[in-house]
Amino acid sequence: MSTTLTMYRGDTRRFTLTIKRNGAAEDLTGLTGTGLSFTTKGAAVISKTIGSGIVLTDAAAGIATLTLLPADTSALTNGATLSFDVQLITLGGDVETIATGILQVLKDVTP
Repeated sequence: MSTTLTMYRGDTRRFTLTIKRNGAAEDLTGLTGTGLSFTTKGAAVISKTIGSGIVLTDAAAGIATLTLLPADTSALTNGATLSFDVQLITLGGDVETIATGILQVLKDVTP
């Protein structure tokens, strides 16, 4: 799945991630650390994992919340565009890229 996420530079932004494999919600129960990760590349590298920016909000339903903090984007140039992916490593060891896309960091007016 390819998508565009948008946020204002230096803001806190939460994104709800629904993790699906083969069209069905993936049970995330028991995953920790790098079992689910979000990574950007471009003008900056932002890396979030379970317990460090990703919270499993309804593990059985495959739902997680990704939080990007002001420090993650405050040093970026206004209007920065970063590529991202979300990767799942199942308890069985399968590795799958669940989503890819663009994180668009919008211009802010307030310094």
